[in-house]
Amino acid sequence: MRTRVTLAAFALVAATGCAAPTTVADASSTEEAGDLAALESAFWYCDWVATTEGVHATPMAACHFATSELKARKFGGSSRALAAWWRENKAAEHGRLGRAALN
Repeated sequence: MRTRVTLAAFALVAATGCAAPTTVADASSTEEAGDLAALESAFWYCDWVATTEGVHATPMAACHFATSELKARKFGGSSRALAAWWRENKAAEHGRLGRAALN
């Protein structure tokens, strides 16, 4: 299961980093929402693995990219806002990922 999740995280980060621009406003906002969701998923995966298995078990380059991009796109570069969001959502996200790992 962990291998599938790792591959999914890499795919999400790669897709987010390589998204092609579009000229249609609705498609662009939908794509941006998908990119943000992918970044959030990759971020939470990285945080969960680092917490449960240790930092060296994470795909470090992908995790660094996901965290940096999420901070820039969702929080306007604010580390404080990212940390507050992380504290508020960590228990629920780690619970979800833990349950998924058991399946």
